[in-house]
Formats: sequence, structure tokens, C-alpha cells
Amino acid sequence: MPRTLFETIPRVDSRPPHPRLESPPPDRLRTVVEAAVSVVFSIDTARLHAESRGQAQVAHARQVAMYLMHCAFSLSHTDIGRAFGRDRTTVGHACSLVEDRRDDPVYDRTLTNLEEIVRRLATVSIYHEGF
Repeated sequence: MPRTLFETIPRVDSRPPHPRLESPPPDRLRTVVEAAVSVVFSIDTARLHAESRGQAQVAHARQVAMYLMHCAFSLSHTDIGRAFGRDRTTVGHACSLVEDRRDDPVYDRTLTNLEEIVRRLATVSIYHEGF
């Protein structure tokens, strides 16, 4: 029987299925995200760990890091709060503040690039334990 134009031909794929990568733990992701954020915002990672809020620039960079963990890795506010030593409501507030600033095209592009960078860095860190 002749095949019609719209008939689908079964696809034969000889490659083995791609193994699903396991997501690193939140503390490890925090390290990856903080590394990227510290470079972009020119802030030492130790200042992002500080228990106090610190300067506005440091607080904002920490909020961006929390936001990236939520958006790039779909972590809950509770898990992010534990990783940063903060409350889940603090994480929610940080995410709201950062999301509100995404109306600025330059800021939005920066965050989009950072999301891609931290996803790739996290993938690399899965294979290289010393990150």
C-alpha cells in the first residue's frame, strides 16, 4: 500500500536514551549560583554568606542568587532559605523584588544570561566534585 504525504513513518533511533542527570543538593547549587552572582555583581562570595543584611548592593546580589535558585532549579522557598540560612518568607520577598525589576530590558537580559550560566555550571559541577 503506498504511503500518503501525511502519514508518519516510525522513527528508529539506535542511540541509547540520554541518562537523566540528578540535581545537585541545594547547598551545592548555592555555591554555583553565588560564584556566578559574585562575578556579575563584583562582590566577594563571603559577603553573600553574611548573616546580616549588609550593604544594599550585597543584599540585592543575595536576592538575585535566591531568585536564580528558585527559577533555574525550581527549588522551593523553604529549601532555598535553608541553603542561605534565611527564612522562606525572606526568599519569597527576594523573588518578588527581583521579578519586579525584570521590566528593565538590560536587567532582564542579565538575569536571563545568569540563569543559563548557573544551569550550565551546575551541570559541570555534577561531574566535577571539586567545584
